[in-house]
Amino acid sequence: MSKTTIYAKGFYNLLGIFVLIFIIIIVVNMIRSASWIGVFIVCSLGIINLWYWLFSPQSVVLEGDTIKESCFFSKRTFKAHEIETIKVNRRVLNFGRGQSAHSFVDIQAKNGCVISIEYFADKNPDIYEILSEWHKRNTSIGLTTQQN
Repeated sequence: MSKTTIYAKGFYNLLGIFVLIFIIIIVVNMIRSASWIGVFIVCSLGIINLWYWLFSPQSVVLEGDTIKESCFFSKRTFKAHEIETIKVNRRVLNFGRGQSAHSFVDIQAKNGCVISIEYFADKNPDIYEILSEWHKRNTSIGLTTQQN
């Protein structure tokens, strides 16, 4: 049975740890200087970063006709016939005068569960095609695919 890792955080786990350590150092220094508004803002950013780091997929692996998602606190497994759609979504975040576009490959199961994988054209350009081919190869009816 072939096993293919299509997504793994790797370096970004270490980056998340360093960001959290940096935020803790800033908070300790702000507490010493009694800057409570700054402490609140930095702690809020730290909590958001920690939430994203802990609850986003750490890896997604294709193994035969099964797709496995691993997070820090959970693991989910779906068979190819349980997948309803695979599509590329682009989400635009507005902040101040700028915009930031982020793309995700969303794998939606028939029971409503969604595996959302960050999609970078330079890091993993063929992830959508790999998932589509995997699904077509492991199901008899194919897949409803959409690419925005």
